[in-house]
Amino acid sequence: MEFSDLLPDEFATKDRVVAYFEEFAKKINAPIRCNVNVNEVLKVPNREKFKVTTSEGIIEAKNVVAATGAFQKPVIPPLEARERSDG
Repeated sequence: MEFSDLLPDEFATKDRVVAYFEEFAKKINAPIRCNVNVNEVLKVPNREKFKVTTSEGIIEAKNVVAATGAFQKPVIPPLEARERSDG
C-alpha cells in the first residue's frame, strides 16, 4: 500500500502515518486490540506458535513483533531462551 496523497520525496506526518496503518489494518481485516496490556509472551514448546498472556486473556499467535525504539535506531531487546511449564 502506498501513500497515494504524497509525492515520492515527501515525508508523511505522524498523523498521516497513523491513518496509513488504520487504512491498512482495515484493508487486511487485521485483528487489532487496543488498550490491552501484554503480560507475557512464551514460545510454545515443540510448536510454531506463541502464547501471549494479556489483560484480556490468552492469545495464540504464529508471529509476534516487539516494536521498540525509533526507526533510525531500533532497540532489540535481549530474548531469553527458556522452557517453562505452567504446571
